[in-house]
Amino acid sequence: MIPNTNGQQVRQCTVGTEITITCTLPVRSVVSPLVTDSQVVRICEGSSQLAGTGGSDTTLGAGTACRSVIINGKYEELGHIVVSASQRTASVKIACPGPRGLDAPVGSRARELGGLYSLYRSLLVPVNGGAPSVTCTVN
Repeated sequence: MIPNTNGQQVRQCTVGTEITITCTLPVRSVVSPLVTDSQVVRICEGSSQLAGTGGSDTTLGAGTACRSVIINGKYEELGHIVVSASQRTASVKIACPGPRGLDAPVGSRARELGGLYSLYRSLLVPVNGGAPSVTCTVN
């Protein structure tokens, strides 16, 4: 998980707007970057229910997990970025997620208002000892 500037996992956006997410790897102290430093960042929808903003008493402040797979003709993730150790910076444009389940009863956990997303990072190639953390900004 990559927290926002307030340390929270869930980030807000305006439903339907396009946002650009740019992620950057720090410069390593070695002469040349290692291929194993490359990282992938997945952008997943957030949940107003899990974030405690949808009338629920749940205050986990968590996004929803997602995968890079197609389900019912749609990618489960909003997008992803591969940040290579050689280029160090990469960007992706996504549409801010819209509402879901608005036909569900008010207060139902199936009712999502949209406008929330979260970022998850992972090494592209697993290595022992880890790698520097990628940072991401929204434009």
